[in-house]
Amino acid sequence: MKMISQQKKVLFFSLYSIPPAWLFHHQVDATVATTLRMRGCDVLITGCDGLFKSCYITRGAGENKKQLCEYCSQTSKEYFGNLFQLPYKQLRDFVSADDYNLALQWIETVDPKNYAEASYQDLTIGQWVTSSIYTYFRITSKGLSRPDVRKVHRDYLIDGLVTYKAVSRLINYYQPTHLFLLGARLAPSRIAFEVARKLNIDVVVQEAGYINDSYTLVDNHTCLDTKPKQDVINAWENIPLDNSELLQVKKYWLDREAGKNLNYLSFYDYQTEYTTVRRQLNLQEDTKILEVFTTSEDELEMYKEFAEF
Repeated sequence: MKMISQQKKVLFFSLYSIPPAWLFHHQVDATVATTLRMRGCDVLITGCDGLFKSCYITRGAGENKKQLCEYCSQTSKEYFGNLFQLPYKQLRDFVSADDYNLALQWIETVDPKNYAEASYQDLTIGQWVTSSIYTYFRITSKGLSRPDVRKVHRDYLIDGLVTYKAVSRLINYYQPTHLFLLGARLAPSRIAFEVARKLNIDVVVQEAGYINDSYTLVDNHTCLDTKPKQDVINAWENIPLDNSELLQVKKYWLDREAGKNLNYLSFYDYQTEYTTVRRQLNLQEDTKILEVFTTSEDELEMYKEFAEF
């Protein structure tokens, strides 16, 4: 983190805290925040204590929703505040009752058919939250018309406007020089990303890397943006690999073929023998096969470049 020098103020936006999946990312937040403090920077962690009407963490929890929400909030406080002794504030501290009144008045003016494109003044809140709806229900845009989806979509739009107001006040209060957050895709973090970029605040986005025990950090791009990846390709496309690097690449692809070293949980954990597949598809042993495996449909829907797959 050499790019962040002393006297900088770094705001960490770390809302989701259910272990082990989200603590995986909190490890990055807490480690970076601690090392920055050791280097003379000022840091502040922002958490959540049940602010949202509908939440990705508590989806499907049913009667246990309240307990799960409280557990998530308490885990965050204990992890950052008690374990790492980092300055900690709740996003709710920056919400006013007027925010909800405004959001409820606004949502009544939005046609449910247009939730995905809903805007409040110049804020494209529908665009910012709809990615979360795809993930919440594991659907594509074709499922947005379902009544159960529209109910949650409405909640996300209300929460989205409230979050925008709260994050704006938080940033005005803390005056950060940098924002550090996960993904910038799920609604709260995407909205925090948009607020910061509108104010020309530098945003460092972390996400899981592509091999085990690794992370990816990008500057001022969400995890959905393909430009950082293309920049890496452009930087290396004319640089030849030596033998040891070629062997590393070969091992990487062999691991991928075997479903290893992915750093992501798989939707499936079964394997099929190659001979069985060839027999079922009536393919000869010397037949060359090229197969393209995409990610899940809801994730493809989020990428403009790949949505047509």
